[in-house]
Amino acid sequence: MGVLITIIIIGGLVWLIKKGMEQAALNQAAQDAFKAEHAGWDIYIAPYDQAVIAIHHDARDIVLGTTRSHKKYPWQSVASVDVIRDGSSITSTNRGSQLMGAAVGEVLLGPLGLLIGGVSGSKRTVQRVSQIGLKIIVDDRVKPIYTIDFLRLPGSGAEPRNKLVKSAAQRAEHVHALLVNAIRNSSIRAASVLPQIEQRSVADRIDQLWKLKQAGALTDSEFEQQKAQVLAGLTNPVGVR
Repeated sequence: MGVLITIIIIGGLVWLIKKGMEQAALNQAAQDAFKAEHAGWDIYIAPYDQAVIAIHHDARDIVLGTTRSHKKYPWQSVASVDVIRDGSSITSTNRGSQLMGAAVGEVLLGPLGLLIGGVSGSKRTVQRVSQIGLKIIVDDRVKPIYTIDFLRLPGSGAEPRNKLVKSAAQRAEHVHALLVNAIRNSSIRAASVLPQIEQRSVADRIDQLWKLKQAGALTDSEFEQQKAQVLAGLTNPVGVR
């Protein structure tokens, strides 16, 4: 009986190892295919669940999802991006945020600054870290929220000075900076063209707003908001936020 149990256990371990190797091969193939499809993009692929974010700076597009199932959005579809530590947001930037004009290092205080806790008496409280990620909200009624992890550690995690934590924090800051730049550039682009149509007739202004939406300078929700303001006859219907 003991020999049979041993054989079953060994057989189970062999099966698990084989399935793990097969899954690893499938994941690698999916990664290679994604990278080939998005050559020239700035890409990050999470090793934990194949979540992916890819940014094209010239085309002003962003791809979110997984290596197997993903969707492309224009930059102006990005509504906000949060840095997440252990499930809690520690900083957030959105299209109307004042943080868009600040340096990312000033916002996050560096890869250690965003992870170290407050001061208790004469001692600094250091919080161990298990997870670092980003939460990205886009203008999409079907799937408005995407998350991507840069670090997942079991148990109680590790201290901020751990090499894995520091590397993940630096990578998260880099991708966060790219997304903040995308939000800021999209906002600047919209702000530069909206005032030009303030003095036109109602029909012309709505027509121009439609063209801006078609060109990608306004999202669907922004177009509807601006159109409603024009129809309401406000004094400054397309004022820049």
